[in-house]
Amino acid sequence: MRRLPTALALASLALAAWAGPSLAARHTGHPSAKTTAYATSRGARTTMAKKVAAGGLLRSMLAPSVPADPTIDGAKPGALPWNLKSGDVVVSDGHMQLHLAGFLIPGKGVGPVKTVSASLYCDGSAKPVATTKSLALSSAGDAAIDTAVAVPKSCIAPIVLVHPNGEAGSYVAASGWKR
Repeated sequence: MRRLPTALALASLALAAWAGPSLAARHTGHPSAKTTAYATSRGARTTMAKKVAAGGLLRSMLAPSVPADPTIDGAKPGALPWNLKSGDVVVSDGHMQLHLAGFLIPGKGVGPVKTVSASLYCDGSAKPVATTKSLALSSAGDAAIDTAVAVPKSCIAPIVLVHPNGEAGSYVAASGWKR
């Protein structure tokens, strides 16, 4: 009789040890997802995996916007198309971490965009529940946001939008993917 609870406990620990990091760092199927895994530093991936495993709420790749993209939660896509070598976001309880690498406008570099900020939207609302401060976008199109944010207890249909130059009415990348 004692073996069953022990076996269940060991199985639960094994599943938690495998599923947390495996799901957090899983990059299969899509070429840009594999690029994301290699583009961020090993330390950043490890930190992100730990945050997701330890109560992470949302982990997603980021997709660059093009002018034909839809308005999302009241924000319009940027006026120019963007390319993104790799990008991802993790939202955990009280924290947002976002990485962009090679985020550029073809033939123009970063153009007039000197900073980016990120907002978490829930429930299809046009008002974000959390927004980060604007941080620098390098001339190579690299940026990292690692900051505390207040997140609600419930968030249906979460999405993270990346805003250019602090302009919350537009976005240049969103959580999701493009092939």
